[in-house]
Amino acid sequence: MIIRSLWNLYLGGLEKHPIKTKMATGMVITSAGDLIAQKLVEGNDDVDFKRLLNMAIYGCVVAGGVGHYWYKGLDAAFGSKMNLRSTLKKMSVDLLLFAPPETAFFMAWAHLGSDQKEPVMEKLKKDYKNVLIADYLLWVPTQFINFCIVPERHRVLFQSVIMVFWSTFISFASHNSLDNLNFL
Repeated sequence: MIIRSLWNLYLGGLEKHPIKTKMATGMVITSAGDLIAQKLVEGNDDVDFKRLLNMAIYGCVVAGGVGHYWYKGLDAAFGSKMNLRSTLKKMSVDLLLFAPPETAFFMAWAHLGSDQKEPVMEKLKKDYKNVLIADYLLWVPTQFINFCIVPERHRVLFQSVIMVFWSTFISFASHNSLDNLNFL
């Protein structure tokens, strides 16, 4: 009953205020990922609210706001049909043109919005490759489903659900050393 009410509230928000609804969704989901990273993965006793706010702003503006226009743009460029050809074109552009700079931007945003002492370029040099590989391991199958099955109006929501896991990882990766993690 509660889930159905929340779903109907979400659908109503999408109809009346699609961008605001997607931005709120991105903010909540990215914040949840950072809280999971802070409390469960890193084992922190206290919540770093400055870091949490930084991640919430990112989720609101980039995951929700930019995501809304990005998906609309991909549909405009490659059609809104959910078939294999259109899906592969959208995936290629998304994963080859959007993911690399967005991943670097996220890492830099997270790093600069924290109390990290390491210069941001050193952090990127050290960990970007592994984070981008992790990005592809998660987002290739996710975006295949997103572009082939999920209607455009629900893509930010679907992406946001997966973002709980991604935000947990990338928040951890942006705020900690990945010296012991190597995908290659």
